[in-house]
Amino acid sequence: MSELLSRQEVTERIQKLNELVAREQEIKEKLVNLKLYGNREHVFHARKEHDELIAEIERLRMTEMLPIATELNNFIEAAKKKLGRTE
Repeated sequence: MSELLSRQEVTERIQKLNELVAREQEIKEKLVNLKLYGNREHVFHARKEHDELIAEIERLRMTEMLPIATELNNFIEAAKKKLGRTE
C-alpha cells in the first residue's frame, strides 16, 4: 500500500485505533474489578481470567494497534517528505 493515505483512509485508521483503545479500556476495567481473593477455586479462576485479559490487551496492542500506528507514522513521514519538511 502507498504510504500516502487519503483523508478518508486516515480518518478510518484513527477511528479504528480509537475503537481499539476503548476496547483496551473495557478490558482494564474488568481487570480492576477482578476479585483475586476468596477460596482457592475462585482465586484460581480469577487468576486465569486475569491472565487471559492481560493476553488480550497484549494481542490488541501488538496485532491491531501497532500496525495502525505504524501505518499512520509512515504516512506522516511520507507527507513530511512530500512537503519538504524534516522536523
